[in-house]
Amino acid sequence: MKYLITLITFLLVVSCSQKNQLTYEERDIEYKQYITHNNIADLKKVKNYQFAGWQFLSRKFIILSGRFKRKYLIESSSNCYNLEFAKSLIINRSSKGNLHARYDSLSTNEDPNLLCRIQTIYPLTVEQAKELANIGVPTNEDTTSLDS
Repeated sequence: MKYLITLITFLLVVSCSQKNQLTYEERDIEYKQYITHNNIADLKKVKNYQFAGWQFLSRKFIILSGRFKRKYLIESSSNCYNLEFAKSLIINRSSKGNLHARYDSLSTNEDPNLLCRIQTIYPLTVEQAKELANIGVPTNEDTTSLDS
């Protein structure tokens, strides 16, 4: 009986803690709505892109950081399951120095042959990047690691 009560309590705590979080699919919908609502136009390429960091948002969206606090929302053409727990990111470029939508891809050091094609590139302000990073995150958490 004691075990059963402990199990029920644990399940209630876990289910309540998950209520404020969105699934990846729900986040993807929110990201698309954010892009549309804020009239963010996509880019075909980013000239002279120098990689400075990245943040995982969902299996289809990540934020890439470049020099001078430039941020880019990257939408992949399919779900990228290898990026969720990756420690590092590889940008596979079709041309030196530039980042191209539909030609370039992302992979990880852990699985460099599993490529995630970059479908769309959206330029972001630092503030937009912070807002996007907080979509689907419980309100008591703040994802402000995008300052640099």
